[in-house]
Amino acid sequence: ATLDRWLGQAPPDAEIELNATGGTKLMALAAQDVFRRRGLAVFYVNEASGEVVYFDQRKPAHRLSRVLELRAFVAAHGGHEESRRAGNGLLGPELTDLTLHLGRHAPRYSAALLELKRVVSSMDGMRSKTPCPRASNKLLELLSLLARNKLLHLDNEGHVRVTDAHTVGYVSGGWLEDYVLLSARAVGGLNDIVASLRVASTPPTAKPNDAAISRNEMDVAWLADNRLFVLECKTMTTPMQYTDVIYKAAFQRWLGGHSTRIGIVGLVRPSAQMADRARAARIRLFGLDELPELTAAFTRWVRPGG
Repeated sequence: ATLDRWLGQAPPDAEIELNATGGTKLMALAAQDVFRRRGLAVFYVNEASGEVVYFDQRKPAHRLSRVLELRAFVAAHGGHEESRRAGNGLLGPELTDLTLHLGRHAPRYSAALLELKRVVSSMDGMRSKTPCPRASNKLLELLSLLARNKLLHLDNEGHVRVTDAHTVGYVSGGWLEDYVLLSARAVGGLNDIVASLRVASTPPTAKPNDAAISRNEMDVAWLADNRLFVLECKTMTTPMQYTDVIYKAAFQRWLGGHSTRIGIVGLVRPSAQMADRARAARIRLFGLDELPELTAAFTRWVRPGG
């Protein structure tokens, strides 16, 4: 009834069509019935071929554009893009080599990266509150690597001193988001690859700052053949922390419906229980062992069997 009233209030010259591709079957059937009774067009998109097909054949079938931008994709699903980060990284292109090194050697540095994250997570200004543990050779190796890139150094008392607040973000996990972004760009054929994509789902009656506006941030997103791919990048410390991330990631399907592909890139190996839970939610987990060859893993994900 709500949809029928909304259509009845539309201007006479408005061109309104129903995309019946996504959504649940009952909702799609109900919407199709409303549009059919009003003599409005209904179409669906063949996800395999990218072909648009009209149910009543009032228009000829045609292929979707292969260069759809995320901003237009979001708008087509009832939302709008608020912000994005399309640059080379949190700290600029000069740290590309460091980011690639950390990602490709993530299994080597994983424990040290998580230990360092714990140290910098509670900074007193630009200095860690507690001395950095010296027991791990890998941690000392990592600190030396970051020091050579002028991101931090150890003072005489063993406290970590960082360059600025952006460095804290990078060391705490921003490097992983940057690595995922760089790995996706190396796949080829992907469109509008961005990080920190902030989108809002706005009901037709909502006003600015209305509580009805639902906001979501996607760590990394892109389009491939007009299908949305969303990735959450998490430097979790235990496998059980996947639970909350899986739950949150599943809600990203409000944008794009069932065709949207969702993945989680983590710095710890997921337990069998977490892997089963992600599989049931149709979420792809990219664990620690896949990080060194992440571009190849993304290629298989985007083009299975290709």
